[in-house]
Amino acid sequence: MQTLIELCADDVVFEFPFALRAARQGCWQAALGEYLSAIPSRIQFDRLSNLEMHQTLNPDVAIVEMTAVGCVKQTGEPYEMSYVVVLTASNGRIAR
Repeated sequence: MQTLIELCADDVVFEFPFALRAARQGCWQAALGEYLSAIPSRIQFDRLSNLEMHQTLNPDVAIVEMTAVGCVKQTGEPYEMSYVVVLTASNGRIAR
């Protein structure tokens, strides 16, 4: 998570459309770090599967599809969640 945060612009905007209402809006880098830093205490990530990257007509935009696989730490239940991420870069950093 720290590596991802370090790749972000200071004013990065992340949108989580399916998150709790309070977490849906964009986040600045510091707030994003706080939000994401709690995830490893809840989920043990073992691997990414089904990784596909797609170019767009805009060279600053990429689309990534992936599935995170692991387990829920509190219960030991399997965790498998598929994601679609649309990344926009600006000045060599993730901007959105």
